[in-house]
Amino acid sequence: MLQDESKLKNSATANILLENISASSSTTLPLSSALSTLDLVLKVFHILRNFSFLPASIPLLISNKLLKDILVQGLETSMSTGHFELGRHSIDVIENLASYTILQSDQDAYLLSLYRLALTQDRYLIIGSVRTLTLFFSIESNRVHLRESPIVDHVTQMLLSSDEELVGTALEYIYQYTCISEECRTQFLSRYAGSYLGLLVTLLMTKSKYFNARTLHGLPSDTHSSCTLSRAEGIKGQDEEMKPIPTVPDLTVYHNLDEPFRCLGWLKDKFEVADRSSVLSLDDIYLLYEARFGLEKALKMRDFYTVMKIAFPKASTSESKPLLGSHGKAAPVVEGLNIVGIQIKMSILQDRPAVVCKWDQCSLSFDDTFLLQRHILQSHIKEEDSHHCHWSNCFTNTFDTKDDCIAHLRTHIYNINGETTTPDVAEIQGIALVAIHLLLWISRDPVSPKYFIPFEKELVLITEQRPKLTSSIWSVLLNLKLS
Repeated sequence: MLQDESKLKNSATANILLENISASSSTTLPLSSALSTLDLVLKVFHILRNFSFLPASIPLLISNKLLKDILVQGLETSMSTGHFELGRHSIDVIENLASYTILQSDQDAYLLSLYRLALTQDRYLIIGSVRTLTLFFSIESNRVHLRESPIVDHVTQMLLSSDEELVGTALEYIYQYTCISEECRTQFLSRYAGSYLGLLVTLLMTKSKYFNARTLHGLPSDTHSSCTLSRAEGIKGQDEEMKPIPTVPDLTVYHNLDEPFRCLGWLKDKFEVADRSSVLSLDDIYLLYEARFGLEKALKMRDFYTVMKIAFPKASTSESKPLLGSHGKAAPVVEGLNIVGIQIKMSILQDRPAVVCKWDQCSLSFDDTFLLQRHILQSHIKEEDSHHCHWSNCFTNTFDTKDDCIAHLRTHIYNINGETTTPDVAEIQGIALVAIHLLLWISRDPVSPKYFIPFEKELVLITEQRPKLTSSIWSVLLNLKLS
């Protein structure tokens, strides 16, 4: 009885929200009133976004006839006006509904808007649109409408990005796209494999910090890559993500956590309580945070401020200043745009140890080996008849092919932090997980051997460096022999 009443209440709330947005968007107002209305629409979209994270709300939102038109209008308005916050709220709602949404045709309003959104300049919208399109694959009947995708070329080019989350999101979309049919797989392999297969092999060594696959869970069990994601599996995965986290995770490993825990851990690790003479501006602290996580889906200023108050529980607004503690010290306090009673720890200088390129006459530093290897491929490896390794103190430096040279260079890249001295036995996740699924799937194509043969030696080397990939890699090699 109580559950029925709760559902009725939620349904009424959703209808009221949608009617408010519809009424606001269909009224022509003077500029000042329009700005006020836009602010109201943003607030309602924000509430609607939060509402969509509740599993019980999904059926109510899916069944509402106004919702689709309003969300598409939010995306289109965002693209035409540059008001990306509106688009971000809209894409978050659509993403939460994607595993339950049945597309009407290849001209479905959602598809047309999301395809355009993937070509914008806003990182959040690009990732959100590609990720949402990927989740549409979870319903079998949607796949026929996703077959003629106009963004496959664009998404494939994203694999060359230095943005981990963008690479992972693009990789997962490509995997689901090639799983539509064997024809899609063959077309992708013939069109892109010559240029990108070596990159896919390289991605097997990537240790993802921030990207988590949405549609794949665990390594392939055998030579039959798990290329069918049922609607039930998609819903299960989404329901699991929607479950509230019962406890606060270990904040000392914040580099591997999602927001807001990543920010919370960073604040607690890099700042400490000081006396009231120590003052830092909120803008300065946020700039430090953005410099560290700007390319990794950093929080917006408003959300960062909220996490600041969580990190220092006694902090309050200027309307309710806390009492000073003993010996002239107090908990940090927000006063206007400043934080009083806080100081930076020296450990902030050690936040991200750099890896250095040791190529002849090059000493550029990079945040991780993923960026270093991309730099080497783009800046130092040339298309020549013979290939040379000019790494410092390397005596085996001449190779017949570019692929042999790249395979050799990995011994330098992954020895920088001692990674090759001990096999990496960590669980395969993130980019590496999607890459092995994709490699295993396309290795089953009859035309695959001619593309894979140059990388067989490197694949064998990876089995030594990442033993948990051994079974899957040998399945790839077996597929090549059987093709």
